[in-house]
Amino acid sequence: MKHLIVVAITLFINISLSFGQRADTVGFVRVSLIDVTPGKSIYSAFGHTALRMECPSEGLDYSFSYEMTVSPREILQFFGGKGNSGYVALPTEQYFKKYRDAGRGIRQYPVNLTDKESRRLWQLLDEEISGGMTRAYDYVHNLCSTMCIDIIERALDNERVEWRDVPQWASRSSRNVLLHHEEAHPWAVFIWQTILGPEGDEIHTLEQNLSPQLCIQLCKNAAIVNDSGATRPFLCGQPDTLLEEQPENSVLWTPTAVFLLLTVFTVVITMIEHRHRRLLIVCRVFDVMLLTFQTLMGLFLLYMVLFSTLVGTTWNWYLLAFNPLPILLILTARHRKWYPQVWLVFTVLLLLTVMLMPVVPQFDLPHSLIIISMMIRSYSNYSLKKTNL
Repeated sequence: MKHLIVVAITLFINISLSFGQRADTVGFVRVSLIDVTPGKSIYSAFGHTALRMECPSEGLDYSFSYEMTVSPREILQFFGGKGNSGYVALPTEQYFKKYRDAGRGIRQYPVNLTDKESRRLWQLLDEEISGGMTRAYDYVHNLCSTMCIDIIERALDNERVEWRDVPQWASRSSRNVLLHHEEAHPWAVFIWQTILGPEGDEIHTLEQNLSPQLCIQLCKNAAIVNDSGATRPFLCGQPDTLLEEQPENSVLWTPTAVFLLLTVFTVVITMIEHRHRRLLIVCRVFDVMLLTFQTLMGLFLLYMVLFSTLVGTTWNWYLLAFNPLPILLILTARHRKWYPQVWLVFTVLLLLTVMLMPVVPQFDLPHSLIIISMMIRSYSNYSLKKTNL
């Protein structure tokens, strides 16, 4: 990394030294917005945006990308709101290689900057890289697409970016933008829905909602406007497809399909259990699995609410259903009087959660199906344990 920083700064110095000779050369520095198609992992499911800087006369071609460092330890730091992020620079061919290997597509959109603004942009990028990856990453204020647009705006010469023909859903809450991607990335949306609490329903600025896929859509209609009102398109020329995306099979087992089957299975085994007292072992194993999942989810959400500084984690409605309370079952297992009462407490909490579903936007269908399954099993256990007293 240090070597790349030195190379980037050295390259910028070389370019700066040649400004006096080439300042009037049209296209001396070419700027392009790079759009990378979504990947398979959760953090790459909504695509990626980067900047490509080219100086053909000097044979320079580098891609600048705003990224979070990714490792098992750093992912844990991310959930606590302490993940490090910043700009990195790589020779474009080297930068594209990881996406080529992953089968992801890349399109390049030329940005309509003046030569002065293009040089200023390169200077700002080099300054950012020299500062290291020191920003605390979050998915609202410094997303890759947000940061690309931000640094372009900083490079403008008494001008601003004006967004036009903005889709209605993009000007609403972060959850609206998230759900817009649900059809293509249902499991990624499911996980982010789990994390994003009531703050996700607040109306954010367009820049805060600027996901990579939305960024390209908006840039196609955006304009650069100066103080006198003169405008020019934000993008110029035709986009180039640099890497073709490898087609993937559509997702058949979506969260809704999986958890609908879970609910049906829950109803069936519960009916059999109550009518014929069969499948007792199956029901007990199933209950242990549900309670383990509930406890782990509860501990995770409790950590996010109490310790994380990420946007959207000050409160989470799913804590009503997913919480560490099943630990009480272990403590009361030998007390016949209190054991069924613990199941009753679970049932009441889950029933309260079900009653809130129509009025709380965070409750979506997949999570609701899990909660209903848990409620059915909790009440079933309460009624059976109470009968056996």
